[in-house]
Amino acid sequence: MGIVPSDVDKPALPINIRPLEGQKLTHLKAPAQQRDTARTVLLVGNPTFSQPVDLAGPQNRAELVPLAGAQRELERIQQIVGPSNLSVYTGVAARKDRFLEQMRRTTIAHFATHGVLNERYPWASYIALAGKNGNLLLDEIPLIPITADLVVLSACDTSRGRILAGEGVWGFQSQFLSAGARNVIGTLWRVDDESTADFMEDFYREMGPELKNNANALRAAKLKLLHSDKWHHPYYWAPFVLYGQLSSK
Repeated sequence: MGIVPSDVDKPALPINIRPLEGQKLTHLKAPAQQRDTARTVLLVGNPTFSQPVDLAGPQNRAELVPLAGAQRELERIQQIVGPSNLSVYTGVAARKDRFLEQMRRTTIAHFATHGVLNERYPWASYIALAGKNGNLLLDEIPLIPITADLVVLSACDTSRGRILAGEGVWGFQSQFLSAGARNVIGTLWRVDDESTADFMEDFYREMGPELKNNANALRAAKLKLLHSDKWHHPYYWAPFVLYGQLSSK
């Protein structure tokens, strides 16, 4: 579900939850507005790739294939969440100009697409979306007024990035937290399209109808795959890590 332009080291052994201890985010800002009590969900994924990418590095849209697993993932989450307070953007509609305004009033924002990590030029890393030059660039994220309790980055390498002195890892998870998200779920390596769909379905079911207790839900979803016949290897369930305030919400 993602592409890494350069060779990377093997990921460190993951843990389930990683707070921001020891990580300085100098651009942390207050949420754009108070979080609403009504829980709203924004789903974005499986975009239609049709235009070239104008970025530094060798990647282009021709190398980004459709993600059948991401489509199933979003459909299953829709069934769990229900139609109320739900917005879904897929295919050609998965464009940032269609949904970014909603980021200031959504409770959960879920992205299921390709994550492209550029370790040499980290600011050129992006979450792949539809539309001409429609990628959500790493350095664009802090400019988005986010009030979400949880941002789920169901894409490859969204917990990785460049280590900066005094800042820690500069990557997707730190940028979303800097923009105002309370918690972010990212991945430590390239994840499997099919198993991720199963994992995310379990995760949302474990959160329950109120879509809360994301830390416990993440642990339960990992245990379910661990004890499954098909996805028991740590490669499939271990990359998902929760960052943030670690509240029960």
